[in-house]
Amino acid sequence: MVGVDNDMGNLSLYGNLLSFVPNVANLPRDVIVAETGQDTGFKYSTIYNVGRNPYCGLDLTIYNNSGGTAIIAIDTRQYWVLDGSVRTITNIPYNEMQIISTGAGVNQIDLTFFGTSLNYLKELGLGNPNLELNMGDLA
Repeated sequence: MVGVDNDMGNLSLYGNLLSFVPNVANLPRDVIVAETGQDTGFKYSTIYNVGRNPYCGLDLTIYNNSGGTAIIAIDTRQYWVLDGSVRTITNIPYNEMQIISTGAGVNQIDLTFFGTSLNYLKELGLGNPNLELNMGDLA
């Protein structure tokens, strides 16, 4: 992974994250990733992605233009998105997102992932008073 310690992908380091923050909504979203034109079977991991530092996903926006109801899973919990609509799922820490099913139109799902870098979370968990956000991961 680009410029990251090998232990950064170890999620057990962040098990007590919510103990340090009064609300997940208070965490900064310093990582924004967009994926357009996706279809059934598409998977995305915030930890094991290619070419980007790992991060903790917190919000997800889905636009469905596939001609039918789409079903997506966030860490195996399923959500539906009506055709022609945008659904935003917020303040749910996650790693993996998968498109389970879509309507008849292919490659008609647009996704936007929002999250916080694991390095920021690590410093937050260690109680570092000089936290700095690296806004270089914005896509």
